[in-house]
Amino acid sequence: MEKQKYEFLLQYSKVAGIHDKQESLKYSILKTVRAIERQTAILQMYDPIKQRLARNLDRETGSFIWLQLIKEAIQKMSARITDSNGKQTMLHQCREYYRNNEKELKNIDEFERTYSADQAITWYTRDSFIYKMINKALRTEDVEVLYTFRFYIMDLCAYLVENSELLRQYTMTTSLTVYRGTKHSYEEIKCLKDSIGQLICANAFLSASRLKEVAEVYAGLGNDNKSNNDLESVIFEIEIDLNTEPHVVVADVSCFSYFKDEEEALFDLATVFEVQSMYYDDQVKLWTCHMKTSNKGYAIAHEYIELERTEMNKDDGGIFFGSLLFKMGEYKKSIIYFNHLRELRPDDTYILFMLGKIHGVLDENKQALYYYERAYCLSMEKDPPDLAHAALVNIYAGLVYYYECNYDKGLSSYADSIHKYGILKMTEQIPFAHTLIGLGYVHLVLGLDKSALEHFQRALQIIQRQAPFDLPNLCRAYRHVAAGFCRIGNYDQALNMMKISFEIGEQIFIRKSLAFGVIFEVFGRILYKKGKYEQALTHYLDALGIDRCTISQENSLATVLLYNYIGKIFYRKNKYNEASEQYDKALAILTAILTTDHIKTAYTLRNKSEVLLAQCDFNNAEDCLNRSLQMYERIFVRREHRDKAKCNFLMGRLCLARGDEDKALYHFQTAYGA
Repeated sequence: MEKQKYEFLLQYSKVAGIHDKQESLKYSILKTVRAIERQTAILQMYDPIKQRLARNLDRETGSFIWLQLIKEAIQKMSARITDSNGKQTMLHQCREYYRNNEKELKNIDEFERTYSADQAITWYTRDSFIYKMINKALRTEDVEVLYTFRFYIMDLCAYLVENSELLRQYTMTTSLTVYRGTKHSYEEIKCLKDSIGQLICANAFLSASRLKEVAEVYAGLGNDNKSNNDLESVIFEIEIDLNTEPHVVVADVSCFSYFKDEEEALFDLATVFEVQSMYYDDQVKLWTCHMKTSNKGYAIAHEYIELERTEMNKDDGGIFFGSLLFKMGEYKKSIIYFNHLRELRPDDTYILFMLGKIHGVLDENKQALYYYERAYCLSMEKDPPDLAHAALVNIYAGLVYYYECNYDKGLSSYADSIHKYGILKMTEQIPFAHTLIGLGYVHLVLGLDKSALEHFQRALQIIQRQAPFDLPNLCRAYRHVAAGFCRIGNYDQALNMMKISFEIGEQIFIRKSLAFGVIFEVFGRILYKKGKYEQALTHYLDALGIDRCTISQENSLATVLLYNYIGKIFYRKNKYNEASEQYDKALAILTAILTTDHIKTAYTLRNKSEVLLAQCDFNNAEDCLNRSLQMYERIFVRREHRDKAKCNFLMGRLCLARGDEDKALYHFQTAYGA
């Protein structure tokens, strides 16, 4: 073939190159595939100004820290398993995944026969199942696959560290510059431009080259790598300080790589870079992003661990990694992770505790209480008993009892925690503040409003003294105090507390997070009490939108409450059909997720009866009121309660509307007697 005859075709973006030899064509195809794979590495951002504490985990920040902790967690797990078991588990899963791919099955067989730890880098640089599956798992944060590959990832990390030390030892200069070429969309480039001064890390073992011309080829500047016109060429110019950044791991892997002429360097998983500058060369249509390696990712991960240790009281990277997944809202992934961990450590009280927390968030209360009870018993069976952990477990068990409307058991759990913290002289520490908050909400339900407010205020004072920079905890504490003031009718003070909570929340939470959803909901309740129905409705709708986006199934009790609050506004505006529609939505969710009496079911039925009464639908109103009142009687057995009184008051209005004055008087007297 006369190659020159066809070179004019290179002006077309779909033509990647002109080749007259099979080996050249094969090499070009491999490079093109490699260039495409480079584009899939996602850069996670971390803004140290906005994210003042690593404990504040929105989805993006959580992903950043997740990458920092994954190696430590996998290494801790791997240390407890023999290499043989880990290897065979990995290969079994790979064969299942590639069962119809003869080429990859041969690669898997070769790996099984010939692999040794010192070949980890070589296998990663090959175009094979190892590279593909690990990078896919890292991009999607697939904990199960990463756990399966723990055996290999540990080897790869270890040999990168070893070769990184060799690079430092034999490199004559104190700094090194490498280049990475790729293509990015306009949105990704804008994100990079906005990230100057911030930290970023790739969710992969990032590759680069000592040769800028190699990066230019991957960026699409040469004729050998045409690509999509919607993507723009970017070269990352990465400066590495070999002396002052001991935690940065980068290895020269050119001797291991299939592409030996590229002088390839490979960064360890979750290496962190600081974006220095971003500029565009209009002549060659190329963006250049100048970055420096940074030790700050290591520091951020350990800041997170230090903050978590105050609650967990345990230096365990595996536990922290799973806790991070939980805080990111990755509940299914965290269940998978902790169940894997439990196979290795079946009686670990912290693992059992975390499984309880996850099931509790998912409204799977029976499972949550099982794990809490197991964790509590094992904590108390230790010699000496682990009182601090037992107290912590009971705080969360009390929360489940609260949601189950089992208030006596909730009170008992919180009382036990308070007693244990008293013995340990921990009544001025953060866990004790959480106990007071839980107890406060039980008191609110039981009508002990002043006591609840006192608990919330004391909890806020403890958090202000012990953790003044823990903004997420402060944000929640102000919100709890606001709820207490709202209940005693001091709406102006409640609004003041919520304004502080909102201002803190704006600094640390994204607007679509569940944390902000609760802020909107409490704001709405206060505004409703002040008669500002339109403003309240706006806040409720904002909160409802967040719940729908954040929770996978529209089955949360928080959503039920929001439908009720919106219904009450429609009722106040005499829009009875719209109000009834909201209550029906709430009842549909409650019917789907509950099989027993629940205070929110009774509350919804009572609210619906009020609408039916206004519509003169007396029979259905009576049915709703009877069901609501009977439910309240069973929940608050042998207790006087305002919700029972409200039901009796509405029943009195119903009887009066029917002309039955004697029965109406009975219900009114019962209501005011209660």
